[in-house]
Amino acid sequence: MNVNKDAIPDANSLKKRDKSYSELVKEANTILSYINDQILIAHSGGKQQMVVQLPNLLKVDGFSNRESQLFVYSSILKLLEEKHYRVRIKIDQKVSSIIIVWSCESEVLELMNLEEYLKARYV
Repeated sequence: MNVNKDAIPDANSLKKRDKSYSELVKEANTILSYINDQILIAHSGGKQQMVVQLPNLLKVDGFSNRESQLFVYSSILKLLEEKHYRVRIKIDQKVSSIIIVWSCESEVLELMNLEEYLKARYV
């Protein structure tokens, strides 16, 4: 019996979904623009770190919320690290946030040393 082999698509072709990443990029750029504004405000206020809350629900066609979070959050973190920020992320069911630090390591170490120095002499 000869059946038409082209009647059903190959499973491997179905796994390679043709997704448009442009909406994910747009979402990431919107968040990055907000982060940029907040960094400038915090820096002008004399701060060297900040916490930015992230949207937990990312509605992007063709992607689950989890996939959207993975692509958008990791893109944001990678860019911030490329720009020499130290970043940490906290993902929670209610609120997620990125901790962004732009003070240099030597400043942080100097402050820690001064703090230890004062603690050792505290009465």
